[in-house]
Amino acid sequence: MTSGARRRLRGAASRSLPFLGALTGVVTDAPVVALTFDDGPDPRSTPQILDLLAAHGARATFFVLGTQAAAHPGLVNRMVEEGHCVGTHGWEHRSLLLEAPPGVVARARWRRDLIARGAASLGYAASGLYRPAYGHRNLGVQLAARSLGHEVVGWTTSAGDWSGEDPDVISGRVLDGLEPGAIVLFHDALADAFDPSFFDRAGSRAAVGMVLEAIEGRLRCVTVPDLVRYGAPRRRFFYPKPAADQLPSPPEVHPT
Repeated sequence: MTSGARRRLRGAASRSLPFLGALTGVVTDAPVVALTFDDGPDPRSTPQILDLLAAHGARATFFVLGTQAAAHPGLVNRMVEEGHCVGTHGWEHRSLLLEAPPGVVARARWRRDLIARGAASLGYAASGLYRPAYGHRNLGVQLAARSLGHEVVGWTTSAGDWSGEDPDVISGRVLDGLEPGAIVLFHDALADAFDPSFFDRAGSRAAVGMVLEAIEGRLRCVTVPDLVRYGAPRRRFFYPKPAADQLPSPPEVHPT
């Protein structure tokens, strides 16, 4: 199939199946935004994020990895008990576009299994929300999620908090043009990184605090399920397929 034919097919799918697009925000004038956190829970960093959210009366949505949820169920329970929403980030942090078995049926089953295993690890806490690792998705990923009854969630704004930047830079990236209805991507943990020093979440945590202070009294932080009650959903159908060398690789020894 030529590139032009693929573009026409994607365009037709987007028009005929708009509900399959990932939720990237809502259209609303209400002063609400949704902060989201990926890759946790991690006992070194997630409790501090939860403390920070509690101090500001903010609610958030955590997209957790199945492997991490299984290892730290108490943190998942704490998220729920403190009024946050818990969605799945899959069983483990791998792109469902780059690592797939051959054959349409085999790929569909593989994707569905990894999404289902991630959700099952959450037990009663599962919300039915799913964010693919790296945000990578295509029609196959979205169909696999939908077949399990999951809403695929993307983001409006990414904090870009995985590369060890200064908190001022991270918070400025979020606050620049932040509007009602936005979904913001942060990381309370990192599944992989280009540099082992990036696993330290202190800079990201400080940036979250700066954002919460900057929007206090102007925007209220709610969960994704609450956000969609305020307006019509914004959706994006496709996410560009990455090259294999664009993804970070975990170091040989993950810090403990």
